[in-house]
Amino acid sequence: MNRNTIMRKKIADEAQREATFDKKVDELLKEANELSTLCGVQTSIVVHKEGEDNAIMWPSPGIFNESLQKFLNFPEPKRAEGMTMHVDFVEQLVAAEARKVAVARERLQMRKAQQLLAQVTTGQKRMEELDFHQLQGLASFASEMLRKIGDREKELEVEGSGSSIG
Repeated sequence: MNRNTIMRKKIADEAQREATFDKKVDELLKEANELSTLCGVQTSIVVHKEGEDNAIMWPSPGIFNESLQKFLNFPEPKRAEGMTMHVDFVEQLVAAEARKVAVARERLQMRKAQQLLAQVTTGQKRMEELDFHQLQGLASFASEMLRKIGDREKELEVEGSGSSIG
């Protein structure tokens, strides 16, 4: 199943939520068993539903408690090392997504400014009707276009100086 199609919100219907929970827990335990078998690692999982006392401990409560004690007996720096790797990974993902959002916002602002410029040049809007933010958007758009023109001008100068040799 494509991960993008999974709904990331609480299922309203209690029966459907319970069925989904059971299915997902089974899938999780199968994956943990496969990971343990294929990679030769010890895995333990606890699944606890809020408001209930019957937590699922896999592969068994005894083995889970043994694994937990083994983990808790690691020195704090060693224990934190493995956990911070995940935190760092998630922070990198969040930072990458934040950069994507910033780029998308910038593109959106440029598109809005481009449309606004088209409206002004066709007479649909007058400059006097524009508010401060719209004028700022136009100024940013104009600066970006001037930068692109300058870059293109430099490219053409380089091409022109290279082709005129002879």
